[in-house]
Amino acid sequence: PVRDFSTLNGPKAFVREDASQPVVAFGCFFPSGRAAESPANRGITELMLRSMLRGSKRYPGDALLFAIERSGGTVRIVNEPDFFGVVVEVLSRNAELVVPVLIDMVESPQFETVAVLGERERLLADQRPSRVPPSVGAVDLFWQGRYPTHSYGVAAEGLPETVAKQTDESVRAWYAKSVQALYPLVGIVGDTDGSSLVSRF
Repeated sequence: PVRDFSTLNGPKAFVREDASQPVVAFGCFFPSGRAAESPANRGITELMLRSMLRGSKRYPGDALLFAIERSGGTVRIVNEPDFFGVVVEVLSRNAELVVPVLIDMVESPQFETVAVLGERERLLADQRPSRVPPSVGAVDLFWQGRYPTHSYGVAAEGLPETVAKQTDESVRAWYAKSVQALYPLVGIVGDTDGSSLVSRF
């Protein structure tokens, strides 16, 4: 069963305990994102999420991903039409080591100019037709045909002409609007005692 450990004046937290494997996954999700993008900033949510992985206040630069990986964890970004976030999966015995890293990644990303511009170049490279698998291209065509004038019709990566115009300042502004001003919905699934984990963090 899914249990609700939401706080009165804070994030909503839902936990499903599953001890069948020695791993646990933590997801921090926010509403909107791509649905709130305008024709002038298509792709900024994807760029923001990628840039969040490039360092935080307590874990600058590559130290952030290293802190997760050395604990046996992996991190991935989620950028869906109506919500976005990050998911960290880790060995359950190392969960308490990784949760503070995830919190710092979400609450205090650095968005250093060099890191954001580097992620922007990688995002532009990923948008080249030769880099998009045909199966992904087919799904993108469906969305474009179904929602030709809506942000749903644009791929998660956005458009090259709009991504190329984004800066570290525009990413910080988008973060302030779409993450900093909201409480996340937290999903925890796996080998964990949900109540004690949530109460500690």
